[in-house]
Amino acid sequence: MKFNRNNLIILVSIISGLLLINVLFAQQKEMLPKAKVEVISTKNPKEFKIGFIDAEKVTHNSKYLQEIYQKYEKDLTSQESSIKEQQSKYQDLSENLKKQKNILSQDEITTKQKEIDDLKYQIDEMLYKIRTDFQKKNDEFDKLLDPFYEDMKAIIVEIAERDGLSLIIDKSVVLYGVKEYDVTDEVVSKLNKIYDEGKTYGKLSKEPAKN
Repeated sequence: MKFNRNNLIILVSIISGLLLINVLFAQQKEMLPKAKVEVISTKNPKEFKIGFIDAEKVTHNSKYLQEIYQKYEKDLTSQESSIKEQQSKYQDLSENLKKQKNILSQDEITTKQKEIDDLKYQIDEMLYKIRTDFQKKNDEFDKLLDPFYEDMKAIIVEIAERDGLSLIIDKSVVLYGVKEYDVTDEVVSKLNKIYDEGKTYGKLSKEPAKN
C-alpha cells in the first residue's frame, strides 16, 4: 500500500502548495487500501468448481478495516483543515498588503511583509510534516493490514477445501456466478468474529492446516 507523494517534493510557492495539498488529500482518500484477494487453488479437488469473493464488499463490511479507515480519515481531515486555514490567512494578508502599500510607511510594509514571510515558512513546514506523517502512516498501515490479509487468505483456503472449490477469484472478473459459490459473506463473518472477540489478526494464518 504505497502512496504517491512525489508532487510534494518541491514546494514552488504557497499557491502551488495549496493546489498540491488538495491533490494530495484527494489521492490519499482514493488510495485507502482495498482488500487484497489472490487466486487460490485447493489441493486434489474432486471436481473443478470455481468460487468467487467480492473484495470491495469485504472492505466495506470489515469492522477492522473500517475502524482503521475512519481513524485515517479523521487524521486527514484534521491536517487538511489546519493547512487550509493557514493558507487562507496567508492569502488575506498578502492581498491586504498589496492594497495598502500606497498608504503604509516603509516600516509598516516591512513589518507586514515579515509577518507574511513567517507565515509562509510555517505553512511550508506544515506541508513537509504532512508528507513525513504520510510515510509514517504508510508503514504503520502495512503492519496493521498484513496480518489481517493473511487471516483472510487462510479463511478463504479453509472454505475452498471444505466446499471442494478448485479456485476462488475476485468477483470483479466474474461475468456470471452462482450465489452458492460466493464466499464473501462467510469470509466477512469469520473476519468480524475475530474482531468482535478481541483477538489479534495473524494467528489464524499460522495455525497448522486441518486434514
